[in-house]
Amino acid sequence: MQHEEHLVHLRRELEALLAAAATAGPSAAVPTCADWTVADLLDHLGEGYRRAAASVGAASEPDVPPPADGPREAHEHLQAVLGAAGATAPAWTWDGTDATAGFWSRRMAHETAVHRVDVELAAGLEPEPDDALAADGVDELLRVFAAGDWSDLPQPGPPATVVLRVPGGRAWTVRAEPTSLAVVDGAAGPHDEHGPADATVRARAGALLLWLWGRPHGDLDVSGDAAAAHALAERLRAVTT
Repeated sequence: MQHEEHLVHLRRELEALLAAAATAGPSAAVPTCADWTVADLLDHLGEGYRRAAASVGAASEPDVPPPADGPREAHEHLQAVLGAAGATAPAWTWDGTDATAGFWSRRMAHETAVHRVDVELAAGLEPEPDDALAADGVDELLRVFAAGDWSDLPQPGPPATVVLRVPGGRAWTVRAEPTSLAVVDGAAGPHDEHGPADATVRARAGALLLWLWGRPHGDLDVSGDAAAAHALAERLRAVTT
């Protein structure tokens, strides 16, 4: 998924989120975000948009001024900044492998999509994530948030290999060690370096994304060692909450 597509999804997800927020009301509790109301979540989202916009062209983490507008206005400014900059423009990011404006179009599209689900739950609605965006969101979650060195937050339990699959043939193999987590495209086979997977999780991309983000989700088909699969999901809570 490319920069321009992320910007389209960002706009669509925000419109759906704001519609749900109007239904829920600002004082409604958000069940998936402890102690937050809808108003708190909207403030959080607006701050995220302002931070992303200020990061484009910045060499270090920018200071974000106190909010002077709501999420819609902050979103419009972010859309203008990212649209003018283009995907490859330099930007400050917290990802050591991607310091471009494209990081922020992708990050904020997924931030908005997950929080759209949160607000819809607060409004008593049944969320239906976009599966194409969700598949990209699974990839972002695994590679940007989860993969790499975990020595500062070692995890209990033995090493395990978990394959995640979505319809259409896309798959990720996640190798979880106590002090690291590696992600590769495709499904581990019997001749993989670490042998066949301990567990395989199959689901629609939307359900898989929400499961990994610790949100209520649709059906999952877990084969093999279910404990290994659920240990991976629990592990991701440390980097997504």
